[in-house]
Amino acid sequence: MEIRKIEWTGDYGADYTALARALGSGRLQPSEQEAAFVADVATNRYAAPGSISPADVVFLSAVVGANGSKRGMEIGTASGLSAAVITAALARGFEERGETLPPVLLDTIDRKARCLFDETRPTGYMVREIVPELAPRVRFHTGEDARIAKNLAGPQELDFAFIDGNHQHPWPLMDALCLLPLMRPGAWIVMHDIENPPGRPAEDVRLGARHVFQAWPWPKIDGGYIGAVQTPGDRRAILGFVAELLRQPFEVTEIAQAKYRKRIRKLTKALKIPLGTRMLARCGFGASNGH
Repeated sequence: MEIRKIEWTGDYGADYTALARALGSGRLQPSEQEAAFVADVATNRYAAPGSISPADVVFLSAVVGANGSKRGMEIGTASGLSAAVITAALARGFEERGETLPPVLLDTIDRKARCLFDETRPTGYMVREIVPELAPRVRFHTGEDARIAKNLAGPQELDFAFIDGNHQHPWPLMDALCLLPLMRPGAWIVMHDIENPPGRPAEDVRLGARHVFQAWPWPKIDGGYIGAVQTPGDRRAILGFVAELLRQPFEVTEIAQAKYRKRIRKLTKALKIPLGTRMLARCGFGASNGH
């Protein structure tokens, strides 16, 4: 499958245009308001250890803006910097279209109630610091993982999602499988840490997001450490994609491996992909398969 590579120039207008073209969007230029907001946030004025980078800010804002997204979901809140960027981009789209803001723009999910890298602060605290006027339109779900997503949005309701939770394989795969039924066909899921930064200690390397991005059988955009994958209209290739990732070594304990294999099988079957039993068995999802 085609991978569209983005080479960052540091000029937001040019980078936005390149990303919009890769997305197939006709909105090739950001608004002045958007450019000013991104420049402000990307100066690292709000940076905290473990937060997304300036390039990630550009990528997230541009994907939401260029696609005219209206409703998003995030897996992995942490400080809330990414949630603030996504929410601001969603809100700007409504303003530019002359539409009334909905009660909820973004649901963001995190297993921790306190910020992952600063436990003195609540998870998501930067939303209230950066976009306080939009904070009431963000729903925070702490103590939860992506399995709660089905209770927060209906089938094909979402047109944007961001996965930046546990990067250990198979967590990003499970996150993606939870989101897929809720995504509009042709929408984009942004994934963080599709590559590990140079010099990261071997014990800290996590390959889950990379595995999902590299195996994804539909269009995708490579932005370096951040990328986007397009959700399919025809889901039949999902079985082969999941089967390939099940063959990758899991980065979790042996006890957890069996549990997660069962969960992945359940999430995949819930997609109700119309294939015969022979093809299901060939992909590792037959009735007698032990996953």
